[in-house]
Amino acid sequence: MTEDVEDIEDFGESVLPVEIEEPAVPVPLNELMPWHHPRKQYVREQQWQLYTERFIQRLRSQHTLPGGMVRYLTLPGIDYFDVEILGNTINNLGLRLEATGFHAETEKETIRARSQFRADGLIKRGVIEDTSITFPYRFEELAHEKSQAYREIKARSPFQVVNIDACGSVAKPTAKQPDRIIDAIYKLLELQFSRCGTNWILFLTTDARNDNLSEEVRNALIGAIRQNSRESEEFAMGAIEILTDDNEHDIEQALTHADSSNDHFLSMFSLGFSKWILHLANAAEWDVKSRQFYCYSTRPEEDDTPSMACLAYEFCRRPVVMIDLFGAVNPQRTTEMEQVDFSMQALQRAQNMDNLDRILQNRLELKNQYKLAQREMLVRAGYQAAALEAFDEKFS
Repeated sequence: MTEDVEDIEDFGESVLPVEIEEPAVPVPLNELMPWHHPRKQYVREQQWQLYTERFIQRLRSQHTLPGGMVRYLTLPGIDYFDVEILGNTINNLGLRLEATGFHAETEKETIRARSQFRADGLIKRGVIEDTSITFPYRFEELAHEKSQAYREIKARSPFQVVNIDACGSVAKPTAKQPDRIIDAIYKLLELQFSRCGTNWILFLTTDARNDNLSEEVRNALIGAIRQNSRESEEFAMGAIEILTDDNEHDIEQALTHADSSNDHFLSMFSLGFSKWILHLANAAEWDVKSRQFYCYSTRPEEDDTPSMACLAYEFCRRPVVMIDLFGAVNPQRTTEMEQVDFSMQALQRAQNMDNLDRILQNRLELKNQYKLAQREMLVRAGYQAAALEAFDEKFS
């Protein structure tokens, strides 16, 4: 029986080694990246680390961390700087950190190799658990329950700490954008609300400008502010104060002004986003405490108007209150809790948002402190001389 020539050729090709277009060699660490900045290190330490440490100390004292494990959801990039800092912090508390991450670029061999090398290093040093994993998916894919991203996160949830260091917009103003960060956040909130038995914290870092946020989302966030302003005159007056320089405006005029103003848009976004999640949490019987907000500019150097928002929240499950309609039990004395207006708290955070560019510019000793801390992280992560020289020159 003779064999078909084409079959022989096909068989020959099938056993040949696969041609590798991109070798699995870690990407060279010789370039400085936008997040290699003293102000970013400030956020890592004074927001992410500080609030995580305080929060986890409370959970530990309440014995609500089974097995001493803290579950952390993150977008670690190739550097894992946040993972390293929080892992060391959790370890110092005598606990363990399991990090779950999203990094779509790990589909590229060089990026995957670098990411894996960095994660393995942290595991070997005992900074994070060996059950930690970074999935090669976009965070936005979490918005779809049928996606592999959602299934993986659901299986590893709930999380005590969630850090969405998005850098870009939560909803770009493109005509065809099926997946958006804000949709993924919505689905993640739903998952956390349904599975968390204790408080949890959320960090969001996102670029928010009036030309990079979809009209649909802008209107939604404006609507959240508008509704609260109708219900509270105090809130409306405070909102007007941060949305415009002219207190003679009413809330509608202030919202219109902020929507088109570089100077006030970030405040409007931060307040609107806070009110949006407050409404979602309220519907699920959760409260939201707003922590200190920060901001800085990612615009061209000649424009120092803040564009990056660094927001922080703690979600608190409301206690169950039972009412005995038939009086079967003796009346119980309840301790009156001080009522906190979380909407006003969010407004105050947006109003008192710290501009890190100004803080570090006016306090050189503080800038040098975080410059040195960032440089040390670059060195530990294996960045080469070219990147370190560029860092020293930029922040001299």
